[in-house]
Amino acid sequence: MENDIHSSLKQLFGFSSFRNSVQEEACKTVLANKSDVFVCMPTGAGKSLVYQLPATLLSGVTLVISPLLALIQDQVDQLVKRKIKAAAINSKTKKGERAAILADLAMVSPLTKLLYVTPELLATPSFRQIAESLYKKGKLSLLVIDEAHCVSQWGHDFRPDFLKIKDFRAMFKIPCLALTATATKNVESDVIDQLKLVNVKTFKKSVFRYQSF
Repeated sequence: MENDIHSSLKQLFGFSSFRNSVQEEACKTVLANKSDVFVCMPTGAGKSLVYQLPATLLSGVTLVISPLLALIQDQVDQLVKRKIKAAAINSKTKKGERAAILADLAMVSPLTKLLYVTPELLATPSFRQIAESLYKKGKLSLLVIDEAHCVSQWGHDFRPDFLKIKDFRAMFKIPCLALTATATKNVESDVIDQLKLVNVKTFKKSVFRYQSF
């Protein structure tokens, strides 16, 4: 695992080393795929790499829940430029593109490594069927909740649709990674409670602005 993760970091993302020890240990814990993980790292500290890098090495699809369509598209575009198979299904996805994504997900071994969806889509019966098919094939590897503070009613960006994620978690027993840029103790505790994180490993980096990747 040690060699694989450093090799992928260099070959796929172009970095010879991790930005900081918190980022490195969080990536390795997520890749181990044995526990739920909570990560609080400031914007620009390399938070997205914590799930994008392990996703390239896990055998199935990493499902990423994000509330921001612009951010989703930016991340998908960046991953595709790096030759990483990533896709998004949302209201902006064109019909032909959606069909191609669904056809890949229906394969015995999908090529898609990261699939981005909104919390609103996650709650729909049609998407639950897609997730169930992946899960039954053993190809639903990891659930990622980006902007996880939106789950908490203590947070300033609380969004009710995020509360439905716990229902999804109850259906599919896979490791969960929750990420946020800032979280008070109340928000952190609420996120862990709302998402039903168990045996959670927590990683935090002080609020310091980093130059973005």
